[in-house]
Amino acid sequence: MILTVLGVLTSPTPSLAIPEGPKAVHQYWNYNVVGSFGMFSFHFPPAWSNQADRGVAFYAFDYQANGTKPVRHYWDTKIESWSCHLPPAWDNEEDRGLAFYAFSEPGIGGLTKAVHRYYDHPGDNYFWTTHLPPAWNNEDDNGTVFYAYPNEYCFWPRLVQTGQWVTIGTSTVPTDYKIESGTKTTRECQRSESWSKSVTSSVQAGFSFKGIGGMKHVHSSTITSQVSQSFSQTFEQWQTTTWTNHFEAGTYWQFQFILQDTCGGALAKGHYVANTSSASEEPCCLPGYSVSPFDYTKCTSPSATLPHCAGAAGS
Repeated sequence: MILTVLGVLTSPTPSLAIPEGPKAVHQYWNYNVVGSFGMFSFHFPPAWSNQADRGVAFYAFDYQANGTKPVRHYWDTKIESWSCHLPPAWDNEEDRGLAFYAFSEPGIGGLTKAVHRYYDHPGDNYFWTTHLPPAWNNEDDNGTVFYAYPNEYCFWPRLVQTGQWVTIGTSTVPTDYKIESGTKTTRECQRSESWSKSVTSSVQAGFSFKGIGGMKHVHSSTITSQVSQSFSQTFEQWQTTTWTNHFEAGTYWQFQFILQDTCGGALAKGHYVANTSSASEEPCCLPGYSVSPFDYTKCTSPSATLPHCAGAAGS
């Protein structure tokens, strides 16, 4: 028996540019400040002069993403303290420029949280802080100033998804072949129930079907609904597993989804496989739309057929 592995896709390459997601806004301690023993400020890295980084406070945008508004840095001339909030400036404040972009109301899917402004009064010193609840020691809560993400968030409404048949092996004789299934992600923030459900919803809204001879956009609600539901468990499976399938001699294929969002790429390998006589004979049909389970060169619907396989539809 001769068995070889062919061209397994290991890292997705997006075909469309996708805007960046929210980035970490850090909490910094300012020290050696004239007229004050110190204070907090909140902004993107790097630290400014005489600042110590105290870690991530929340996540916001460095560009005006849909629904966001500019949050600005303000210097309180009375108590000599930094603050950041939506315009306009409050009493005794000087506008010191743009800080980041956040929401004035709760954002997509309730995933944003209210960021509050606090008045900190340890001893005889007073200054403002801006962070997620609860209040820290010696702080008075002055209410919500904007909404931001409490954790790293993959901006899934901008998701791009492409399904395609990928060659995984070939053999000159019938053989039992081990196949990997599951979704490989590039970031920890993609391994969540909300992310998996958003991928399923995005695929249901439409996706690209790519083949050697071209690509088509699939928008039939019947087809996209069936394909998305059949892959929903795969999108939730972040630990890949191996299973065995018996193939006749020829080239072995697996249907995979290349996913791309603001957190990076992900590769979903499902349980749909096909067997053709050679690598040049690519499966023509979307999973579940072949005339028989063993022959993906003949499809039941033109909408589920690759462009260069038009003659295979309804065969």
